[in-house]
Amino acid sequence: MTERSGHDSAMPGVELRRGEGIALIVLRAPPVNALCRRTLGAVLACLDAALGDRSVRAVVLAADGRHFSAGADLREEGTGGPTAADAVADRLESADRPVIAALQGPALGTGAGLALAAHWRLAAPGASLAWPDLALRRVPEAGATQRLPRLIGAAAALDLLLGGQALAAPEALRLGLVDGIPTGCVRRAACDLARTLVARGLGPRPAHLRRDRLDPAAHLAAVAGARRHVADPAGLAIADCVEAALLLPWRQGLDYERARREEMAARPEAQALRRIFLAERQAPPALVVRAGGVRRLTPAGEALADRLATALGQAAGALARLGHPRSRIDAALVDWGMPSGPFGGETGGAGPAGLPLRRRLLAALVAEGARLLAEGAVDDPATVDALAVIGLGVPALSGGPFGAAALERPDILLRDMEAWAADDPVWSAPPLLREMAASGFGAGLRPAA
Repeated sequence: MTERSGHDSAMPGVELRRGEGIALIVLRAPPVNALCRRTLGAVLACLDAALGDRSVRAVVLAADGRHFSAGADLREEGTGGPTAADAVADRLESADRPVIAALQGPALGTGAGLALAAHWRLAAPGASLAWPDLALRRVPEAGATQRLPRLIGAAAALDLLLGGQALAAPEALRLGLVDGIPTGCVRRAACDLARTLVARGLGPRPAHLRRDRLDPAAHLAAVAGARRHVADPAGLAIADCVEAALLLPWRQGLDYERARREEMAARPEAQALRRIFLAERQAPPALVVRAGGVRRLTPAGEALADRLATALGQAAGALARLGHPRSRIDAALVDWGMPSGPFGGETGGAGPAGLPLRRRLLAALVAEGARLLAEGAVDDPATVDALAVIGLGVPALSGGPFGAAALERPDILLRDMEAWAADDPVWSAPPLLREMAASGFGAGLRPAA
């Protein structure tokens, strides 16, 4: 396909070109081609248009930019049932003409799942595939747990799904996950491959028909090994889904993956990690920046985090004056997941006795966060959560101070803070906190002007 045979139609984040018997669908959703519902809907509409045109003999799915796709847009919560990504993957694989994915860069999560649904895959030398879903305590979507074992076997599939590491193009080629690594333009090579397939009369090659890598004994042994080494519920759910790829019919396996994904997404730890993931990325660049692949605080962000740390230290000092051992105060926070306590202790073991202490320390962070909001130093509770996680080491699994407080009964927490304020003003609840409590600490309230 030449560039001029080309421009057919454009939709939000996607462009469709048709020419020379090839339909080229291009993801154009900068900066990383995140797959929101709107973009996925546009991909599906382009697929329907292309496959509804009998002059189209093959389809190429490609992308602009450095990433093929960084995966799902986590700003969108699932609504239950099949997702837009599931629908696109099903349409790709069920196409009655060859579909080739051209990976010019990293394909992550849902983006990698869509690549698996294509019948052939070509990858540029620097491209890669990865499923980092477990880091957010989630199960992949778009049928990844069902297609990967069929394409590369259960052991290799579990390594990718549970490890989260990027699979570089050469290793993907060795495993059979991609079909070639062209040295020139991968999009042009995919169009050339499409013409070759048409000329040879080769039709679709859907993954769900592959059974050659589903060796029952090896498959079940790989799943059993994964279960022995994974304790996280989401990891165990992924192992269950891979097992289902062997034991269940294709459609039932997809349904099972969707059900386990919904189950894991509803768990508090998944919601907390999603909250922090978004909070770190949506925080003002004046406070949080990306450096060396990780999120770091700017000097202004560090100054606000220091205020949170001071409040935490003030609450710890008040608890010590009330007779609580410093080692137990430290242990309460280390048990929670912080690297050390306010007095420098780095070992846990407080047990159930640490829960009331941690609750009072958390309340001090919430109160100080509300003061930052009331002053206009930050404009969203999630920014406070990001500052606490990055700057203080508050565990991301907690969702940050406001994320953790959202799991509390707000009325009871405020009542207790009124009593604790007699011990130290660090627990005094500013008026804004009472407004926030009415929404369960979950809304992004801004202080009134």
